[in-house]
Amino acid sequence: MKWHHATIRDSADFTPGSFRTIRTPVDPDGPRFVIGRLVGQTTTSAQAVLIPATWSHDHAREWTSRQGWRVLRWTWANPGVDVDRVSAALRRAWNYNAQVRIDIEAGNYDLARGATSLVKMALQSAAAGVGMELRDNPDAEQFTTSQTHIREAVAHLVQADRNLAAGNAAAALEAVESAAGHLDQALARLDPQTYGKTPPQNPCSSATNAAPAAWNPGPDDNPTRADPKLRAYWIADARKRGVPAVEWRHPTAGLILSSPKRKASAAKWQAHVGEEIKRVGGKVVRWYPVRRPATKRNPPASPSSNPRQLVKLGDVLELRFIDGKGFRWKRGEAAILAPPGAERLAAGHVHLLLCPVAAAKPAPGRKPGEKAAKTYQTWHAAMPATSAGRRAELPGPGEFGERIGRVKSIVYFSKKWGTRESYIHRFAEPYPIVSKGPRGCYDLHGGRFRVTSRGLVD
Repeated sequence: MKWHHATIRDSADFTPGSFRTIRTPVDPDGPRFVIGRLVGQTTTSAQAVLIPATWSHDHAREWTSRQGWRVLRWTWANPGVDVDRVSAALRRAWNYNAQVRIDIEAGNYDLARGATSLVKMALQSAAAGVGMELRDNPDAEQFTTSQTHIREAVAHLVQADRNLAAGNAAAALEAVESAAGHLDQALARLDPQTYGKTPPQNPCSSATNAAPAAWNPGPDDNPTRADPKLRAYWIADARKRGVPAVEWRHPTAGLILSSPKRKASAAKWQAHVGEEIKRVGGKVVRWYPVRRPATKRNPPASPSSNPRQLVKLGDVLELRFIDGKGFRWKRGEAAILAPPGAERLAAGHVHLLLCPVAAAKPAPGRKPGEKAAKTYQTWHAAMPATSAGRRAELPGPGEFGERIGRVKSIVYFSKKWGTRESYIHRFAEPYPIVSKGPRGCYDLHGGRFRVTSRGLVD
């Protein structure tokens, strides 16, 4: 089918055999009209509008609305695929791919690898839609070319992920840039009216020390707000680098997220960028001031600051990794040990040691320190029942060199709040890391979890 069919009036209202299709003299290659005589009348009226199949669904709806037509129902030229949905998936891939580039340039390789998986998922959705269309129209050049560029983009992203795993950031950045080029080409084939032109330049690029911006980061169902995942990546990157940032709306390009490349005077940068935004007719949505890392106010204690005295929080029963694999222990087989003062550490700075109970030996006559007693009381809602400490032959922090993976959830057995029960805690992103050490011990660290009176909290 070469036309989108917009029904204006039911065909039953017309005299049979009176229908004909006409072109408009203003635009012979544009929409056409199906006209006929209503029952009992001698003049003709429009029954339907035929719109070229190259128009997107949104463009077709907008045009009929602007003409004042009230459409009863639509019959799309490509029922097997919604071009708008495929374009939306490619736009999501483009946005996430831009974040991969920003993370690589900032040195956040773990975040970059996570963002590449988001790009590949969006491309899989787009490829599925294009494949549906090609099954019905195998010779449609619009989709065959887009499919080729989608495959090329996936191949470059896979190579970028391998380069990041090998620590080759320069090669990974080059692969990501190549993937962006193929995404631009795929979008230009699917929606030439929107993407056939060079995208607008970032007006903030003339500002001193300006960084690349993520263009049009809004989700498909609501382009007036930023994609939550993309904004979270962007804010985390700006805070880590200790620089200010701004979220603003360009009159044609949509939402833009900008921040300086390097540390600079926040007041001068904000004044300069604010003038540039006004000059291009933009409007500031929100300024993000510089926030000092929490470690400045609450420096993390080393897990080995008191290596001979640790606090037992409970027994670990199971660890579940993000890839579906995991470890299991029997009750009483391995303990969860925390350093004294763990309840005062900031999110992301807590180290929990998961070690066999046999590694901890009694140390008669040694009382728990004040910090250890406070940690025990915070977790168990009670003072330590014994005045004797325990001596643990545990590995030091430098001995946990083998990284196992990222943990999605932990199951542990504890007597906090005076009752012995099993608890499960599901970690939030970014997931913490488990590293292996000698003597069957593991180190759980990173992420955003903390030790509190409610247990483990993200």
